[in-house]
Amino acid sequence: MADIVLGTASSHGPMLGSPADDFLKHAERDLANKAHLDLDGVELTYDALLEKTVPAIADALRPDVISDKVAGCPAGIAHLVETLAEVDRDVIVIIGDGQHEQFLTDNQRAVLIYSGETIENGVLPLPATAPKYWKTARSQ
Repeated sequence: MADIVLGTASSHGPMLGSPADDFLKHAERDLANKAHLDLDGVELTYDALLEKTVPAIADALRPDVISDKVAGCPAGIAHLVETLAEVDRDVIVIIGDGQHEQFLTDNQRAVLIYSGETIENGVLPLPATAPKYWKTARSQ
């Protein structure tokens, strides 16, 4: 029987691959999107969704707070890498939602088992018209 020796988690959002200055560009895209989903699945504009959330969210969206969070990402990932290197493990189980990121429509399985020394994190092809900030975010 196997023993679970470590449990950890990491986001894979644009904060990991974007400089803080690009976050306003991501926000512009969010503002232009008229079909955000609330917790009940109702489509709302960004402003309508923002009205439904807790008032403290405004503090989390301040540029200085976002900049501090972005600046902390490399240290967090380095800590994750160090922790994985130190743990005596035989297997790493990764649970994620890599559909249309790591796994395209020709390889979307409910469970995928991979055996190897490394996992390639390839850059998805984006349209030539994709904005530079989006290419930067998706290139990591």
